Amino acid sequence: MARRKPRILLKHKLLCFLWVLTICMIYVLHVTYLTTNKIKLRLNGGNQSKILIYSEVLPSIVRNRLKTGFNGKQCPNCMLVEEFYTDYDTRDFDAFVFIFNRVNLADPVFTKRLPHQLFVWYSPESTSSVRYTHQYTMENYDDVFNLTMTYRLDSDVWTPYGTLPEVKSKLLQKFPSLTADTLNEVLREKKSLLVWVASNCGFTVGAKLRLEIVDTLNHSAIGDRLDVYGQCGNLKAFENTEKGFQEMHKVIRSYKFYLALENSYHCRDYITEKFWENSLLNAAVPIVWGPTKEDILKVAPAGSFIHMDDFTSIAELADYLVYLDRNDTAYKEYFSWWFKPSGNLEPVGLCKLCSILNDKTRKPQTVQNLESWFYQNDHYDCLNHNKP
Repeated sequence: MARRKPRILLKHKLLCFLWVLTICMIYVLHVTYLTTNKIKLRLNGGNQSKILIYSEVLPSIVRNRLKTGFNGKQCPNCMLVEEFYTDYDTRDFDAFVFIFNRVNLADPVFTKRLPHQLFVWYSPESTSSVRYTHQYTMENYDDVFNLTMTYRLDSDVWTPYGTLPEVKSKLLQKFPSLTADTLNEVLREKKSLLVWVASNCGFTVGAKLRLEIVDTLNHSAIGDRLDVYGQCGNLKAFENTEKGFQEMHKVIRSYKFYLALENSYHCRDYITEKFWENSLLNAAVPIVWGPTKEDILKVAPAGSFIHMDDFTSIAELADYLVYLDRNDTAYKEYFSWWFKPSGNLEPVGLCKLCSILNDKTRKPQTVQNLESWFYQNDHYDCLNHNKP
């Protein structure tokens, strides 16, 4: 009898485990059913234009950029479904947003598309990353898509990583007004000189080049006053969560300058959150490498950033940063944009797509040669300087 007790206990534990597992599976199926049917009910009702992001769940930074300003006031008469479930009826949607590396022309959504449906090609990645890192080709894409949706200004649906009006709007949510007193209060928090946060430590040619820049800065007049956070440095990496982002921004706010180094060199209009969120929003003067100065000046005022192309060497840049650190008057000149009009918040991303769907006067269009538009319309350096 004594020998049988362990077997009985093991049997009971197994039965309990199976019972708990069954309950969990029923719960998951129930929640999925309710969620799917709730969306189906919304799809079947009203005259809203319905947009489907035809992809799995996107990274939060990409999803948030797509949805910038997407609400009932700025983007009326539109409904968004962010994840794709196979039992949706694709006939219910008016527009599909296809992530560039998730396109499959053999998918039924392409073979069963309706004449009124807009197919939107979306890429948050730089041209060189799409070409070389993802090794992405666009064979047979002629006239498949109706609209392009990228960070580039020549896109049909401009989806930038940030804009100056947006930064000013967020600053005004933090402070009652952007005055000289407010600026002085913010600048008093800055106890350190220069910081860089990065996780791509050499996956692309551009990422390798910026590591060389950082190494050279470490051996310049700046010396050990450059702090590197993330996987590319010896300081902590921030979690890819809202709490992690808040912690990162708090750290950056204590620095005078931020290295806004992109992972691609001279790719048209590729200006990411490194410039907008990490730098300007935290009142850390961005030191820019990657986009051309001309591209930056299309979207940000002169005197709001320091561009590395303006210096003959890294050593010269380092000497200039040391000078600004010792000269408060010269340093504060980089915040003159705080006190100037920045324009109005214009619809971008999905909000812009919504306005296109609501435009009853729009004429049918297709992207005749997507590969030519995306690759050949970029700067020469983008596809040659970044080539592996």
